[in-house]
Amino acid sequence: MFGALFYSIGCFFVAGALTFVSTMFRPIQDKGESRPWRAFVFWMIAVFSAPYAYAEILTRIVVKDLEKPVKEAYADVGIQGPMMFYRVIWYMGDTAKVVVVGLERQTWGGTDRPLAALNMKKDAKGKWECLSYKLVYSDNKNKDGISFPPYW
Repeated sequence: MFGALFYSIGCFFVAGALTFVSTMFRPIQDKGESRPWRAFVFWMIAVFSAPYAYAEILTRIVVKDLEKPVKEAYADVGIQGPMMFYRVIWYMGDTAKVVVVGLERQTWGGTDRPLAALNMKKDAKGKWECLSYKLVYSDNKNKDGISFPPYW
């Protein structure tokens, strides 16, 4: 959750800077009717959601080719529950970085949403394979990392 908090604070400052710039470069005749809080709300929503929208677009581009290799790599990570979803957060030609979120039962009865990062690469035949993986966040395995953008 600290990752989401830091991400929100960062978005707040970026939205503030963009609001300042967009307000400063408004035409002089529009300055009297300027409502900077509207610009701030717009920029906050845009800055907060842009990385998620980008990941959704990348995931939709390669979803059919990556689904089976991601499920195989998820089985190797060692997460004991089912895979909830995956998102492609970076894609360039024959390489991709994928974030996978699972669901595990805690020993005390609650649920954990572990997160793993996968590095995928296309082989010579055009099939995706997992080069490496890293467990980023898991309560059961005492891993406490942060992803950008934060997923849970």
